[in-house]
Amino acid sequence: MNLKQLEAFVCVVEQKSFSKAAKALYLTQPTVSAHIQSLEKELGCRLLARSTKELFVTAKGERLYLYARQMLGLEEKILKEFHLKGRRRNERLALAASTIPGQYILPEILSAYRKQYPDEKFQVIQSDSQGVVEKIISHDAELGFTGTRLPESRCVFTPFYTDKLVVITPPAEEYRTYQQNGFPAQKLKEVPFLIRESGSGTRRETEEFLQRFGIHISELNIAAHMDHPEMIKRSVSKGLGVAIISEKAVRDYTEEGKILQFDLQEGVIHRDLYLVWEKEIELSAAAAALADYVRMTYGKDRI
Repeated sequence: MNLKQLEAFVCVVEQKSFSKAAKALYLTQPTVSAHIQSLEKELGCRLLARSTKELFVTAKGERLYLYARQMLGLEEKILKEFHLKGRRRNERLALAASTIPGQYILPEILSAYRKQYPDEKFQVIQSDSQGVVEKIISHDAELGFTGTRLPESRCVFTPFYTDKLVVITPPAEEYRTYQQNGFPAQKLKEVPFLIRESGSGTRRETEEFLQRFGIHISELNIAAHMDHPEMIKRSVSKGLGVAIISEKAVRDYTEEGKILQFDLQEGVIHRDLYLVWEKEIELSAAAAALADYVRMTYGKDRI
């Protein structure tokens, strides 16, 4: 027997229902039933009995329940003793991610991570970079992934990925002339420009880059404010305007010829993406392990 089986048994007894236990443990009902059947086979006795309306615990099931509660209680004590914040095996690790890391990088990270640690479960909340920090501070998420470093003294920002921003335009002949030397920043004042929302890391980095060349965001010919890169990509491909966006987000459209992609003539825009957590709160073992994995496996310059 193992703790997963005992945890399933205890939950069924306390919930008085296989379906409710499955929901509480984030398992399927057949998995919970299989755990109970394995216990009954190994112990050689019935632990639970069903009528048409109720679930009953047998005498031996009652004895096992007492022992199982003690074992799970000891597990809880071990978790607390080693500063794991009492996180249960089936509890989800809450993550918050801004649009670019959340849409285009985090799925790759979590997929690779779960191949090594298949029991880990996650809850991913998407927001802009400002919203991610707010989720961390309000304890709605324990670990965050943002597109920029914000001036928030309560949080730790650790760079883990170098992202490149590019200019994208409709696939029209008038823009192909810039393929050799790059797209001139001053041209952004003339063409319709699509811009991300104010809390976006992409927008923040774009504004800072252009300011180095004496261009304020108010000087751009802004046709639309949009809060999602997929909407921007489609709009650019349809001819609504040009935009500055993460290269990783537009690889599919560029390869399919739906848009043209350029570096700015004045230079390449690179920005760091960050892991974020609250400075004064010790990370749980699950969050710390994921953070270490991201930094060691991917690294700022390795993705």
